[in-house]
Amino acid sequence: MIDQVVRYPIAYINDGQVRMYNQYPVDPARLKTEKGWDHSRDWNFDVVAISETEGRVEASATRCRADGSVIEHIHGYYAFTRVDGQWKMYALSGVSF
Repeated sequence: MIDQVVRYPIAYINDGQVRMYNQYPVDPARLKTEKGWDHSRDWNFDVVAISETEGRVEASATRCRADGSVIEHIHGYYAFTRVDGQWKMYALSGVSF
């Protein structure tokens, strides 16, 4: 489903570096295994800027285990562009704390 809204290559800004990827750089299945992530709560989305061709979105949430205990808080920043009438993500940056 993610691939339907991504324009590759996609820029991933993380740990002070910018890298280009031909597949989505965040692997939810790996996160579930490594962190014991079961679900997220307290989602918040904010469209911080938008024009006819460009958009920026901030998102935040809390990742939790199956018992509801908190693993971490996440904050992401996403850049979108309009391609053939559809919004496509071309850059993202995320911070976990």
